[in-house]
Amino acid sequence: MLLPEMEYLRETLGPDAPTDLRAALKKRLENLSELEQLDTVTQILMSGTAADEKLSELIFAAWEYLCEQHLWSFKFESLEQYRQLISYRDTVKPIIQRFKKSDRIKVASVSTIEKHWQTSIYQAIPKHLAPQHWSKPLLFLLSSLSKHKSRDDAIALLKESIHNRPTRSRQKPELMASDVERVLKSISISNQYTTHLSEAAEFFEIGQFRNVPIA
Repeated sequence: MLLPEMEYLRETLGPDAPTDLRAALKKRLENLSELEQLDTVTQILMSGTAADEKLSELIFAAWEYLCEQHLWSFKFESLEQYRQLISYRDTVKPIIQRFKKSDRIKVASVSTIEKHWQTSIYQAIPKHLAPQHWSKPLLFLLSSLSKHKSRDDAIALLKESIHNRPTRSRQKPELMASDVERVLKSISISNQYTTHLSEAAEFFEIGQFRNVPIA
């Protein structure tokens, strides 16, 4: 079962999507308190990030497979000719570059978590709380939490944060980035996610990847 915000994204972006998304969102939020509205919007934004990461990973995998199997050669004279067909430089290349940068940050975040909690990320978070997809924001925020709280203390705080979600978001206790963000704020750790993430991306630009042509 999808979380309400993920289900909402699926409904609003699917074939039967409402024509006025702004009005649809306003209607969804109008009966909630301001704090519930904030929490719901935050979860939608975080869910959108996870969906974008999945799409980026799929596009990277498709491009990698095409290059490895030389599929373009069965119909085109050169890879460059195929790139022009799909507007590679304007559309595909930026997505691949973004995915590679995101993947480096995720690897670094997992390393930090394992260093401080002395266990793998898959064992650190109880199975009933573990998300289906470990997004970049979730891992990055967990890595920050791991620097300030022991694993046991962190899990207790995360469970409390999940309990404090808006009612409709409690149907499935799957950990979300917004849950971790609330914990960080509750223990007075300033949330400078965007700034720190940008710095991390630049620092890990030297990370190594498989030799897939992206020029």
